[in-house]
Amino acid sequence: MTSWSIPAGGDGGSWSGNVYTSNTAGTYTIQGAYSSKTATATLKVNSGAATHFVVSGFPSPTIAGVAHSVSVTAYDLYGNVASGYAGSVRVSSSDGAAVLPANGGLAGGVGAFSVTLETAGSQSITATDTVTGSIAGSQTGITVNFGCCYSFCGFWFSESYYCGCRSQRFGNCL
Repeated sequence: MTSWSIPAGGDGGSWSGNVYTSNTAGTYTIQGAYSSKTATATLKVNSGAATHFVVSGFPSPTIAGVAHSVSVTAYDLYGNVASGYAGSVRVSSSDGAAVLPANGGLAGGVGAFSVTLETAGSQSITATDTVTGSIAGSQTGITVNFGCCYSFCGFWFSESYYCGCRSQRFGNCL
């Protein structure tokens, strides 16, 4: 009978007879032994199809009206980067005034998109596959602070004095 093993540093998969099952993509060296003979071979475990996106890297807090890059990574069911993902990604936001990129692809399962959030408050950015809507992910809890403000003061009905600050571009009032 032939015995098989993956030397130290393997991926924690399992053998059943001559079949190796792994959930971790990568390239591994396997060793086989039969009687007094031994051999080694290379085993490549590919990632599976994309099941979800992870959206990350947008800074929080940020200032309204400042563009930042957000990273979108496709992952398979087992947490491997789905490097073969060839779909198109739509980026959206809870901020209805956000400046968003056109739909785009990922290279090797990873992509970067420029997003500008324009409304103060807690916002989120979501990436969704344009064909399979269940392939999606979000970065939530992004704190957006007021953008560049200008101050104004004056008299109202000749006796009341008022002051305030209003965003020059983004309509965020204090």
